[in-house]
Order: sequence, then structure tokens, then C-alpha cells
Amino acid sequence: MISGGSFDDWSEAFLETNDEVNGPILISTLFLPKTSVEGINATSRLVASYHIVPHCLNFSDISLMKPFSRLPTLLSGNSIVITNNSASGFTLDGVLISEPDLFVSPSIVIHRIASPFNFSRYGNAI
Repeated sequence: MISGGSFDDWSEAFLETNDEVNGPILISTLFLPKTSVEGINATSRLVASYHIVPHCLNFSDISLMKPFSRLPTLLSGNSIVITNNSASGFTLDGVLISEPDLFVSPSIVIHRIASPFNFSRYGNAI
């Protein structure tokens, strides 16, 4: 689904493939990285799957969660952890949500994050 050469390609690919015309919509939240990090491949299906939560979560929903709460991802056996829930620096897996609610629909929410998540560091504890 998301296989573009950069993280910027993800948003368009995600919305195009998650359209009623193409079949059932996956109710989900996409965390879209703003910048790349050396060693994290934007074309990896594993990386992309870890940035998608199979629930529609507005920033107001996420901001109510306690630190160390976990959000399940499409990467089997992996979840994103809320590392800081302060209003001034809300982070998931230690990464700042830089633009909450970048795109919101009844079935899809996209949040911009400062950099990609690293599932090898936080992800494998459910």
C-alpha cells in the first residue's frame, strides 16, 4: 500500500488506497513523519505498518491517554507507546506530534510527526 520513495509519498498513497471505490475502508490513524532518519527505510512495509493504528484517533482522543499507554499497530505484535502526554510536548515513541489532526475524516486521521518511529526500540511490548 505505502511504498513511495519518501515519507511525503505516504499520505497520498494511504488516502488513494483507502477509498470506498477500492473496497472496504480501513478505519485508521496514520502517523506521517516530517523528516527521514538514517537507517529507517520509507519504502519498508514493516516501517509503514508500524505507523498505522487500526483505530480512528483524533488528537483529543490520544491526548486523554496516560503515559506508557500503548496503541496497537498494523505491524503484528507491535504497538506505539505514549511517552509524554504534556500539552507542550506530546510524544509517541519519543517522537513529537508536530501537526496533530493534519487530516480528519470519519474513518481516517493523519497526524504529522517530527520523525519516523523506530519499532525496534519501542514497538515489541504489547
